[in-house]
This record gives sequence, C-alpha cells and structure tokens, in this order.
Amino acid sequence: SLYHPAGRGGYFTLSLNELQFTPELARLIGYYLAEGSSDRYRVSFDIHKKEEHIARDIVAGAERIFEEQVSFKPDNRSQGLKLVIDSVRVATFFNQFGTMCDKKLLPSWALQIPQSLQGEVIKAAYLGDGHYSNKYYPYIHSNYFVIRSTSRILANQYTYILNRLGIVASVCKNIQKDRKDCYSVTVHTPYIEKMSKLTGVEAKNNPGYSHSYVRMTQDMIMSPVVDISVENVRDLNVMNLEVEEDNSFVASNQVVHNCVFCGLCIDPDTPVMTNPGLKTISEISIGEKVLTHSGTYKPVTKIWDMLYDGPLYRIYVYGKPEPLVCTADHPILAVSRPFSKKKDRRLLRVTEPLEFLKPGELKRGDYLVMPIVRKVVATEVYEKEVSMYRGGSVKKRLALRATPELFRLIGYYLAEGSSYGGRVVNFDFNERELETFAKDCAYLLKKFFGKECARRKNGKHGVRLVLYSAVAEDFFSQFGRGAPNKCLPDWVLG
Repeated sequence: SLYHPAGRGGYFTLSLNELQFTPELARLIGYYLAEGSSDRYRVSFDIHKKEEHIARDIVAGAERIFEEQVSFKPDNRSQGLKLVIDSVRVATFFNQFGTMCDKKLLPSWALQIPQSLQGEVIKAAYLGDGHYSNKYYPYIHSNYFVIRSTSRILANQYTYILNRLGIVASVCKNIQKDRKDCYSVTVHTPYIEKMSKLTGVEAKNNPGYSHSYVRMTQDMIMSPVVDISVENVRDLNVMNLEVEEDNSFVASNQVVHNCVFCGLCIDPDTPVMTNPGLKTISEISIGEKVLTHSGTYKPVTKIWDMLYDGPLYRIYVYGKPEPLVCTADHPILAVSRPFSKKKDRRLLRVTEPLEFLKPGELKRGDYLVMPIVRKVVATEVYEKEVSMYRGGSVKKRLALRATPELFRLIGYYLAEGSSYGGRVVNFDFNERELETFAKDCAYLLKKFFGKECARRKNGKHGVRLVLYSAVAEDFFSQFGRGAPNKCLPDWVLG
C-alpha cells in the first residue's frame, strides 16, 4: 500500500498497489537507476536516439506492469528521447530509488531479492550507463566492463550485488571539472566471462591471465593494501559504533572492530554501509542497522565521539574509492600474507587466517576484507508459540503462510494499526474506505486469525476495526504497538 499526493492541497490518499517482482520489473528499475528521474507527479527516462531497444523495453514494461501510457518527447539538445510517465502512483514507486542521478540508491529490500532478479537490475543499469572496452594497445589489452554513476551509494551497492553474483568489481572516483563526480564500477579478468553472460555482451577473459589482485571466497572479498600513510594529529574528532551481538562493522568498504574500550576510532567522514545506503559515521543514529563481517545487518546500540592525539593512518586498498582513516589502535579484519621462501620473496596468495590487526601491523599486499551480503532467506511460513494467558500456562502455535495477502495485512497494520493489552488490535480507516481497504482488512483478519472483527465509529468520519485476539496481538506487536514505534522485523526484510 502506498500513500501518494492527491492534488496540490497537500492531502494524501492510500491506494493499494501489488507488483509482482518479475525480471521485467527488475530491468525497469535498472533503467531508472541509469537513465531515470522523478518528482512528485511523473517519471522520466532520458534515452539516446540510438538506444531504441531500451526505449521499447521501458515502454513495454511500464505499460504491462503499471498499466500506464508512456509519452515520447524529443530532446534536441542531447539528440535524445525523453520517455515520460505522468502518474503519481508510478512516481511514488520510483521515488524510493532516488529522484536525481547523484541521489540514486537501492532500498534495503532490493539488496536482498533473489540473485536472478538482481542480475536483471545490473543488466539494465549496464545497458543504460555502461560499456564494454576491448581494445589492443602496444603494451596492454584493455578488456573490461564498466558501469558509471554519479551516486556514491549506488556505485557501492552495484559492487555488493555483483559480489553476490560471483563477480568482483572495483570502484574508482573520477573528479570532473564543472560536473558532478562520477564513480566507475569496473569488472576485469577473470570475471569478464561471467559479466558477459549477465549482460548478453560477447566477451572473453584475457588469454594467459590467470589471476586477479582481488580474491573471492564464499563469504568475503579480499583486496590488497596498496599504500599506508601516517601522520600525527592533536585533538582530532573521531568516532566509533557499538553494534548489537557483533563486534564489527563495514567502514570504507572494509571490516573494522567496534571495541571502543581498546581506544580505537575512525574519522567522522568515514563512509559506513547501512541498511539501505551509505552514510558517514557522523550521520548514523542509534537503532540504524549497519553491515557486519558476517554479511548481515545489525543495529547500532551506542555511538562514541571523542578527541584523539596520536598517529592517524590512511590505508589505501585496491579497487576502493576512499582510504580507511583510523587511529593507531583500531583493529582491522585482515589476512597477513607471508613472503615466499623463493628468491623473488613474493607474497603468497593465502586467504587465511583471518584476524584483527592494528594498522601498524599491516603491510602493502596484505588483504583487507569486505563481506558478501548474505544470501536471500525465503520466508515461507511465520511460526511462533504464543502464550494465551499472562501466566503462560496455555500456549497456542501460530503458523501463517507468508503470502502476498499476509504482507498486505502487515501493510495495513503499519499504516493504520495499533495494538495493546495483550489481546486487542485496532485498524482505523476513513469512512470512504469502508468498502475497499476496511473490507479487505476485515477479510484478511478473518482468513489468518479465524475471527470476525468488530466495527466501531471512530470520530466524525472514521471507522475502527477491532479484533480481540491474543494470538493476533502477539503477531502484530512485533511491528510496533503505536505509530512512533512502527518497524519491520528482520524476517520481513530477509
């Protein structure tokens, strides 16, 4: 269910929107990330005149999924074509992906959809904002895929998705004069052929090139340190996070320890991966979820802010756009690579043991690690044993199939519901919604909890549905009992 503006008076209306997440919708999202923009009332896609195949795919997808007509407007300045969907409903959907190019991002649910659908997002983003280079020069073969974005958050999210798809990508920042900074997500050998299969572009790995600087394991991406610099600072503001049930978080795309009692901290401008975006550590609030070394998101329980005197390290890692800036005692999850016993004294390409090392214990070539965001956990049934009375002597097992109808009911509760007293659940609707949303809500409550709900007058124009059920109250209370406390539990996000 989506609230969207109804006219210019600032009023909002609730409309029911059910979208089946198909490969076609995933591609449409990818096209929007690459070529789209939106405001309150419409969505636009800016396509080059030579990209007619993309335009056809967008039009077909928009008309089939949203049942909305797409208008064509030539853009003579850029030799392009602007595709416009004049629909508040469609604009509301795409607004969650960012309205402008440098604000684009993937919401948390999009980071956890099945990999096949994420592949369609990447494919469309590549078709819109990417290219493949296969050129031979006197001393080098330029062979790579690249996707570009002016959004730092989105560029990093592309790498997380590619990692889940078994593809290692690097990110570099390109500073452009009189233009917004651009981030390039680049894929090289030995992952060219996987990227080729994903995008449908014929390409081969470089012949005779058998290794990559970056290593991939089942759970981690390991990137070598390319440079370390140190400077002494005084009265520098530094910060750290305490994370629930974990001792780590991802800062500057590297796993760091969060034990503040060790006297460790990082720079306030350090980017930290949150759910769903990328924020500097100074922008994070208690309760927000951050990515940990296990590839899962955990909530922040405490934020530390202090002044620091001493050595400040800048650790530059291959394929990462920003260095990790941290204090001397800040443990970093790493693999210390031993030297070969041969004459060349090369570093061995080992991937273990993983251990937390201080910056002064690192050397060039050691691997720092980035977790691969955990795989999708398909929730088919919600199960829980519920106490029927305060003493807990009588229990009832609740088992609800996780169908679109159940999630629609959850949406009604998040928008209109409240619960209290261990056995009362309320849903408040406007009287004009009696035959639509209120009727649907009552039907779903009866279907899942086996009880008819009472209908009561609520104010001058309101209707309240009341369900007396300890089982239902226990179920809905996990989403928050009052409006300020509403939230989605992990099993819904996963």
